[in-house]
Amino acid sequence: MGMGNKSQAKTLDHLISTYVARRELVPVLKRQLLDGEREIKLEEADVLLDILRAGTGCHPAMSVDSEGFTTMKQIEAAQLLSQPQINRRVSGLLKIDRKYLETKLPRSKTAAREVRLTEKGRVFAEGYWADFSKFAQLVLAGIDASQRRSHIVVNYEMARKIHGLALVRSEPPQHAEPVDNLMSLFTAAKDIRVAIERSVVLPEEGLSVERADLLVILYVAAGFTSFGELERSLVHSFSPSRHIISRWIAQMGPGKSGLVKTRSLPRKRMAAAITQKGIAKVEPILERYNRLAEFLMADVSEQDRKTHLHVNQTIIDSIRPNLEDLITEEEAIIL
Repeated sequence: MGMGNKSQAKTLDHLISTYVARRELVPVLKRQLLDGEREIKLEEADVLLDILRAGTGCHPAMSVDSEGFTTMKQIEAAQLLSQPQINRRVSGLLKIDRKYLETKLPRSKTAAREVRLTEKGRVFAEGYWADFSKFAQLVLAGIDASQRRSHIVVNYEMARKIHGLALVRSEPPQHAEPVDNLMSLFTAAKDIRVAIERSVVLPEEGLSVERADLLVILYVAAGFTSFGELERSLVHSFSPSRHIISRWIAQMGPGKSGLVKTRSLPRKRMAAAITQKGIAKVEPILERYNRLAEFLMADVSEQDRKTHLHVNQTIIDSIRPNLEDLITEEEAIIL
């Protein structure tokens, strides 16, 4: 997702690779770490994990009191989500038939609601954390300690520029485990999303970040792209189904805003391409996206930049192996 000169594209790779790595991680985490777990969604597991880490003193932005309770405000700050979004997730975990969390009754009407893990929630979170840690070790097996810390420092520096004095996280630890890098990557994706919503995809343009992402993909493709390929390429949506993509394209199609056009493909498939009106819409967005990347990476050393990209690419490659590596020398000669 990015255009511009060579320097801009290279700088933008830090943001793009963060989102691509997250996109590759999400389905694997759902499949391997939540396999057979029908009650818990990935985003709910993330909330339980935050509270568990806060209780052990390992969370950079959250803490608990002597009874293990934390405030909803702290969860909001850690998750970088709105109050309604956090309320929905916490309410689901508080349900009597699930009971992963319990709440403390506020001492007054104005007091903040506080929650803590139940025994059931603690057992789940501890098991999930142990599995997540093992998974991270496999994913980052070839990355040494100094590279791990460099990757986390770059993510922290981006967060510091995005949030300024509002940043409530502690500075990166001197020693980082592989699981810290994956947690840092997920947090960095949320941080960058905040910056994109503030300064790249502006409200007056009438686009969501997801729709802008789709337009950028079509812009870079410079031709018709199948809905299936769009589904595989989007990075700002955890699970973009064909139905959702079809709806977005319909909203931006000829009968609506006229930013994209469509055509039929064999076997009842569809493809989309960007129109001239869409190009005029997306080029200023790409220009602001490049400026954001330059701003976020301005004070990062060249060595740290290389390491940050290397770690992100290692995560991507460990999940999505290069199929060309499976071709033997004899087959390569034939090709």
